[in-house]
Amino acid sequence: MTVAVKTAASARHIDHYWRTESGVDMFATEPHLRRIFCSVVITALMVFASVVLILRTGLAQGSCQIVAGYEHDPPYHYQDEQGKVIGIDADILRIILDDVGCQLVFEANPWKRTLIGVRTGKLDATLGASFKDERATWAHYSIPYRGQPHVVFENKVPGTNVASLSNYLKEGHSVGVVLGWHYTDKIRKLIDDPAYQSLIEVAPDVETLIRMHSRGRFEGFLANPSAVVNRMGEQRLNETYRMIRADIDILHFLFSRETVDAGLVSQFNERLEERIENGLFFDVCKKYERLLISSCDFLSTKNTETGN
Repeated sequence: MTVAVKTAASARHIDHYWRTESGVDMFATEPHLRRIFCSVVITALMVFASVVLILRTGLAQGSCQIVAGYEHDPPYHYQDEQGKVIGIDADILRIILDDVGCQLVFEANPWKRTLIGVRTGKLDATLGASFKDERATWAHYSIPYRGQPHVVFENKVPGTNVASLSNYLKEGHSVGVVLGWHYTDKIRKLIDDPAYQSLIEVAPDVETLIRMHSRGRFEGFLANPSAVVNRMGEQRLNETYRMIRADIDILHFLFSRETVDAGLVSQFNERLEERIENGLFFDVCKKYERLLISSCDFLSTKNTETGN
């Protein structure tokens, strides 16, 4: 409506100029010229308005920049030889933000500092976050995009066939855990069960957990595969341990409520859901599967059966 009014006003102004400056009313003697002239002017103004709209849209998209905190955790998010942050999680986040017209910038920080940054608005986002009610008060959650398996590692012993944490404990095997580690509700229910307390040993960190296990303090230990492989290497891990999946933690992207509008998160989630349904997770994950000690199926949110 605004463009039409301005167009009509501009045409009247030009008509007036044509009459007064030339001294001859060409439109009166040649009526068809009026129609042609006005049509040209209106078309030109509409093209101009369209160009302005396109430019404004482009500027708006270009002005959307998301700063995401991350820490070194291959193959999920890490720097390549050129210094670019890549990985399963990093690539998915970059693709979806690009789809909704946002540029992604990464900032390296320890996990706890990253969470503080998202909560206070110093950072816009982060990756690989499990759901917690407390976090939901200061962050928008994306829909789930990947699973983080929790695994029982035990020494390879011929003939063992235990397939779940619950059966492992029921058979009387001792398990080491990390103090303060975020285990899923299903795992927490088992390791806190009074019936199994005599089988549970606690270590202050993953390094100590692995060391205690190597000294025979317990038969198996609970950790996620990436935490173990980053500390001892894939070859040694595969040569030494058998893995029993205990449960899978569902992971999300987090966006700060201080800096990221809920509407943008809604667009992000719609696009993420569509892309995942069309195979995005596996398309990205397969590029890094050689760096995994398991498989992309092992990490998929669709693979939630644990046998417990």
